[in-house]
Amino acid sequence: EANIYNNGMKSVTREVVGIGDGATKIFHLDHYPVVPGSEKIYVDGTLQERGDNADYTIENLMGTITFTSAPADGAVITASYQYYIDATKVTGEVLDNTAPFERVYYLANAPVIPGSETIYMSDGTATKECTRDTHYTIDYETGTIIFTDDPQTIATSTQDQGGLGLTDLTLITADYTWYKRPCSVIEVSGDGDMLLEY
Repeated sequence: EANIYNNGMKSVTREVVGIGDGATKIFHLDHYPVVPGSEKIYVDGTLQERGDNADYTIENLMGTITFTSAPADGAVITASYQYYIDATKVTGEVLDNTAPFERVYYLANAPVIPGSETIYMSDGTATKECTRDTHYTIDYETGTIIFTDDPQTIATSTQDQGGLGLTDLTLITADYTWYKRPCSVIEVSGDGDMLLEY
């Protein structure tokens, strides 16, 4: 297994994930969250295809590999992939709780791990999840949330109109996972001040 640091991520090469027994379909990578699309999964050295109708699927946040068919008894499962280092889960971050609500919000921490976010709207009684691309878009690099319409309209429109069907909007919150980029010293001034690059 070789580890290489790269801009807040770490690479793992040919990790032995497990040995097939002809029945087990679910295996777990040693490190996670996994960078989406970075993994290469092998069974006895043969590269497997990712997808719902292919060889396996992956749940990136927990590094869980699920095979469509259980690897044969004695088959060696290996993986090469990247994962985020210093990842931190944030739960219930308040984006806004006062009308009028804005269309653009900035998460307190970034970059955000792609696909890790859940945006919620509440009317004080019920809380519902917003749908990415339908109700909002996100820039994972900057943590910028942009609602596709006025948040009050999204919250109170009926579901058949593409809304959430709430009676009002009193609170917008977010859950997400972000990671810290490593920094390096690129300059030290004469008085000892350091200029850091991320």
